[in-house]
Amino acid sequence: VVKIDTITPVISTVMIDSFATGGATTYLVGSYSDPHFGKINSRAFLQIGMPAAIGDIAGHPVFDSLVFIMHFNKYYYGDSTKAITIDVHELNETIVPGYSDKLYNTSNFSVKPSRLGSKQVKVYPNITDSVIIRLDNAKGQELFSKIRTRADEVSASENFLNYFKGIRLSTTDASGGVVYGIDGAAGKMIMRLHYHNTTPFPEPQFIDFSSLANALAFRQTIVTRDGSLPDPTATGKHELVSAETNNAGYMQPATGVLMKMIFPGLRNILSTDKTINLLHAELIIRPVQQSFTTYS
Repeated sequence: VVKIDTITPVISTVMIDSFATGGATTYLVGSYSDPHFGKINSRAFLQIGMPAAIGDIAGHPVFDSLVFIMHFNKYYYGDSTKAITIDVHELNETIVPGYSDKLYNTSNFSVKPSRLGSKQVKVYPNITDSVIIRLDNAKGQELFSKIRTRADEVSASENFLNYFKGIRLSTTDASGGVVYGIDGAAGKMIMRLHYHNTTPFPEPQFIDFSSLANALAFRQTIVTRDGSLPDPTATGKHELVSAETNNAGYMQPATGVLMKMIFPGLRNILSTDKTINLLHAELIIRPVQQSFTTYS
């Protein structure tokens, strides 16, 4: 005799205040107002390292520009037809781990008042591979002078990280509507200093300062719960049974929303007095129709 049984689940939505995001190798940058989860704002925090070696810059070199190069990973959430403005800020304080020696989605570090660079772009997620953002000339000239004079700030990696504490990538409020995935692997983001030699003939040169994929690289994701799901910090409720959420469970791990499923009747199988063999078990989850057309 073969018996097929269906075990009724109890579904709920669990909302987490904060979760560890340190050691990131991918980032989410952008903002979006979701009808269920609320307003989502994602930013990237990372450090920039020195090149392994910087040779002598002899002769009469001339500084040209300082740029930041970032790479997309083809992921997006929301409306990719909208143009977004990507801002690059220099950190004003050193990134240090917080509670339990970790960095979280709610961790934050101050930036210098003026933007280091900014660019409005229209991203085609499956085609656009990189964006080059022109950075502040004064900062570039300052860095170039320190390299030429072999200043203490560029004499060792630790000194450089004390001088240039890191980068924050973000978008402006007017760019709401889409969040993009950024490749955060080591060296995938580059701060490139362009200069040229003038003797014996003009010759373009550049020096690359590459991103570090270390424990201090993290994703910041701040959510303002003004959607259909309540704010757990205001209501004191971190778990909502499906009866409170229109008989559905919600899941968005990037903002700390998880779906929980328990099966209270499952142990009833053990109550039989017959000898049985359990042959196969499946968990079948069906997304609500039309709930995933806009959001990949």
